[in-house]
Amino acid sequence: NEGRLWFGTESEGIIVKDGQDFYKFNKDLPFNKNAVFSIKKDADGWLWIGTEGHGIYIYDGKSFYNIDEKSGLSNN
Repeated sequence: NEGRLWFGTESEGIIVKDGQDFYKFNKDLPFNKNAVFSIKKDADGWLWIGTEGHGIYIYDGKSFYNIDEKSGLSNN
């Protein structure tokens, strides 16, 4: 989106390539040490982030919300 490439990593959260620059997306991610396997931006601009062992995180541009087994997800 907007010319950026988003990379999920096994232990460093999310890395973004913007032009020639790489940067870590929000160093205070609640899932920083967990593998990120999928990233999707929805029509509202929210990021849906699939992790290993911690379910899905939704980022609305300000806050992170977690969906996991406790909230009804069949598997974290």
